[in-house]
Amino acid sequence: MVDPNFVSDNPFFDARDLVQVKYEMLRCVERDGESVVKASTVFGLSRPSFYNAMRAFRSEGMEGLAAKTPGPRGPHKLN
Repeated sequence: MVDPNFVSDNPFFDARDLVQVKYEMLRCVERDGESVVKASTVFGLSRPSFYNAMRAFRSEGMEGLAAKTPGPRGPHKLN
């Protein structure tokens, strides 16, 4: 990650907090007008990760940016 906020000594920005990293990446594109390619490179994520984060944020808000629990999403046995 190369974003100046996350490499500074500012305790508010934590590069280990993936939700915050994704939110700041989305904000960089929406508010600052950066390209998706540049923002994803600066924040150390892929372009598909940007679009997945954008889709999740628009549908679920901040909760959509949190990691989902792994495993099956529903029943997987046949009766």
